[in-house]
Amino acid sequence: MANNKSIEEQVEDIAKNWLKDLNIKYYTKTDSINTEIEEALKKAPSKAGGKGTIIRI
Repeated sequence: MANNKSIEEQVEDIAKNWLKDLNIKYYTKTDSINTEIEEALKKAPSKAGGKGTIIRI
């Protein structure tokens, strides 16, 4: 069976493993980094004219 993982996912996995090995904190796509930024994104209009971004909690 062929490997369906994209090159981007492979690079991301390698980078995450390096950071983990070096004990460097990293954030995933859905991790909360800063509540002030999250609140601003919720209130800001989107480029397509929407009401703002949906933040996953």
